Amino acid sequence: MVARPVVTPPQAVSPTVTSLLRFGFHAQPTVLVLRFSTPLNALRAEDVRNYAIVTLGGSGRGGSRAGHRIGVSLAVYDAATRTVTLYPSERLDVHNLYALTVRGTGARGLTGVTGRPLSGQGAGRPSTDYVARITRQLLEGPASLAAALVNRQRAAALVSAPAVDVLWSLGKLRVKPAQASAVPDPITHFFATSAGRRVAVGVRRPLPLP
Repeated sequence: MVARPVVTPPQAVSPTVTSLLRFGFHAQPTVLVLRFSTPLNALRAEDVRNYAIVTLGGSGRGGSRAGHRIGVSLAVYDAATRTVTLYPSERLDVHNLYALTVRGTGARGLTGVTGRPLSGQGAGRPSTDYVARITRQLLEGPASLAAALVNRQRAAALVSAPAVDVLWSLGKLRVKPAQASAVPDPITHFFATSAGRRVAVGVRRPLPLP
């Protein structure tokens, strides 16, 4: 009798924050986009009580009000991209410094779909808050680009094999198609079909389709 191999079910992993981007400047509303390593519990992800913004200081409007708390009016979770888009109740001046806290503690803190709490202080540290500084260096562009970013994450562009050759010859690709072995982050990658198989092709920036 042949013994059957023992299959160990995958372990549930706590979500972590993998990126924080900022959009909006001058008179534009501020938009923050958080990305997570694993899918989140949608109800908790959209609970604005799980996010807090505090003014730390600066030379811009309201910069002298250190310790001023700024609420989050709306939190929108996109399961396809594992992103939460935050809309603060006040504009964040680019000349000021702010602190963002994402709650991973308490009974209502962020969790993954498996129920594992947020590892805000890094992988392997569940039930901890994520705390980051919101600086001018995080600014990606105008507020209108925030929605475009999430949409770009949701749908990777399909590029023909000839177009891949053109992009490679122009130095737009990080990896040759033959070297790609896994599907990477769709924010910065396109996908192409080459030699009858689907491969991932890395690019420096999202490009319009040829």
